[in-house]
Amino acid sequence: MMLPILLTFPLLAAVPLFSLRSRRAERSVLFLHALLTVGAVLYWAFAGPEEFIGYFRADTGNLLFLALIAAVYLAVIPASYRYLEREKVSELWHRIYVVAMLLFVFSMTGAVLAKNLGLFWVFIEATTLASAPFIYFERHQSSLEATWKYVFICSVGIAIAFIGILFLALSAKGVSDLFYTDLIANAPQLGRFWLLFSFPFLVVGLGTKAGVAPMHSWLPDAHSEAPSPVSAFLSGMLLNTAFYGLYRIFLVMEAAGLRREAAIFFLVCGFASLLIGAVYISGATNYKRLLAYSSIENMGIIFIGVALGGAGLFAAFLHLTAHALTKSSLFITAGNIAHLFGTKEIAGVRGLREADRPTGALWGLGFAAIAGLPPFPIFISEFLIAREMVTQGRFGLLAAFLLLVTLVLYGMARAAFGMYLGSAPAAAKAGPSRPIDRLPEAALLTALLILGVAMPDAVRRIIDLATMSLLP
Repeated sequence: MMLPILLTFPLLAAVPLFSLRSRRAERSVLFLHALLTVGAVLYWAFAGPEEFIGYFRADTGNLLFLALIAAVYLAVIPASYRYLEREKVSELWHRIYVVAMLLFVFSMTGAVLAKNLGLFWVFIEATTLASAPFIYFERHQSSLEATWKYVFICSVGIAIAFIGILFLALSAKGVSDLFYTDLIANAPQLGRFWLLFSFPFLVVGLGTKAGVAPMHSWLPDAHSEAPSPVSAFLSGMLLNTAFYGLYRIFLVMEAAGLRREAAIFFLVCGFASLLIGAVYISGATNYKRLLAYSSIENMGIIFIGVALGGAGLFAAFLHLTAHALTKSSLFITAGNIAHLFGTKEIAGVRGLREADRPTGALWGLGFAAIAGLPPFPIFISEFLIAREMVTQGRFGLLAAFLLLVTLVLYGMARAAFGMYLGSAPAAAKAGPSRPIDRLPEAALLTALLILGVAMPDAVRRIIDLATMSLLP
């Protein structure tokens, strides 16, 4: 039984770490937890769904999200080791980092495995508490401000989502619980007024954690202040975890005959996020904030794909997968750039190809991947979304979509090429790291190339099943 082990291991392991006070033990536990998560995903992929005490379930609907958590986690572990070594953190903060990571992954895994909307809400709130120490980890004044902003905005968002859950419960008077499958099965009998009234609250509330407009403003500050390996997790998986719950609710709306209304809300949030991302990317001066604004933009594209339906739905989940892997690679690389140049400012980084060729190559490939250049899978997902707009005759949406995506490409290219070209400062040339340190980013980019050039049938099937989720 993998579910009990996966859910209890981080909790049981976190407690003794405070008494052992051994860096080797702390890192070993973190690595073991990552391997356990990977093993659980492989087990469920081959053995099929498994239930645990009625409230958690691993099935074809959440397998994609669990696989992404495992992949990003495995890449973040060695990057975290490298970060903790070069920053020479104290014993206490080393322990805080490891325990917070265990609890953060636990809360995201619990949210994805939860079968009940109320339980999902509890775990989403737990992600805020577990990840807050990371935002403050470097303990600057800006870190403190970003932490308070993150906790405050996300807590307000979660409170708004709770109001939405209460309204949803009013619509489900004939349903004894808030299990997703029961809501789907009884969707035609749900009170349409309260169900429709609850949806904006849920979209705004959970959309806060998903990083989409209108409550997205925590994201650039949190991502820019957190350690780069943590930023990879925040962007690569936390946003997806919140989206997972929203997609489950979207399917309830669809089963209740309210797909059109739900799609309108998703389209509005999607295009607003795309617009905000395009505007702020063009004026970004900090490359970690640039990547954070790119996350807002990409989550907007995912929302647009879900709203369109058809091929756009497959494109949304392909985009979600590609964005998680790409942004994780870019944030890890951004941490290496910050170490080389001693700054997060775009203007302070020049000649990356001279300062450290492996880092320069990975930064260039990461840019190509996130910008949607072929053969990377984001090109495929954006093409499918544009084609679905043509198929549905939504040429106004198509024009807006292409314009905003072009603005994003321009802003990203200006920053990426400016950092890559030119002459590197003498101080930056002195400190290239070992080639083996580039293995996590290289592995993520290799996986992206495989997805773009020749997607394995097993991966395509997992994405397809995720879009048709909610098995009884």
